[in-house]
Amino acid sequence: MSRSRPLRRLFAAACFLAAGTARALSVLPPTMDELVTAADTVVRGVVTDVRTEEFESPQGRGIRTLVTLRVERALKGTPGETVTLSLLGGKVGRRTLSVIGMPQFQVGDRQIVFFADNGGTICPLIAGGHGRYHVRHDAASNRDFVARDNGVPLESTDEISVPLDAPAILARLKSPARALAPDDFETQIATTVAQQARPLLQP
Repeated sequence: MSRSRPLRRLFAAACFLAAGTARALSVLPPTMDELVTAADTVVRGVVTDVRTEEFESPQGRGIRTLVTLRVERALKGTPGETVTLSLLGGKVGRRTLSVIGMPQFQVGDRQIVFFADNGGTICPLIAGGHGRYHVRHDAASNRDFVARDNGVPLESTDEISVPLDAPAILARLKSPARALAPDDFETQIATTVAQQARPLLQP
């Protein structure tokens, strides 16, 4: 059985605790297959807007951050020209709601994001930071490459299941020159989506 649903439930529970008690998030890193399975939408896009707002909930008045991305390429799902992710936490006036470990976004960043239940969960990114990847440029090799949420170059999709807080020595062994190019990463995502969409063969 896939761990995708337990992963999302665990992350949501951790986020709730973090909001109330400032504890760090704890999630099970997904595999590539689990990441794609759990996501109802996967896109590459550019962050065009980040804003915060207050909202009413059964637990009281909360704060959320709305992150808008201009979609460059849809890899799963049928998003429009833009998507706006809703994440718990942020600052409005003097009020601040902090969720330790919640991914932060900056206008202008290029990202590949895996998400589901957007607007209906505390964090739509699959397993938190495991559901967001940066598209960066390496001046030394003059090429774009993919980095994980912690900034470490992604050399193989097998590394998706490595914890984001893995020992620093492992990060130092990774190189932008060897990291996956965005097109290569997206091709593997698209292949996984296609494989999962194939109907099971009847005996």
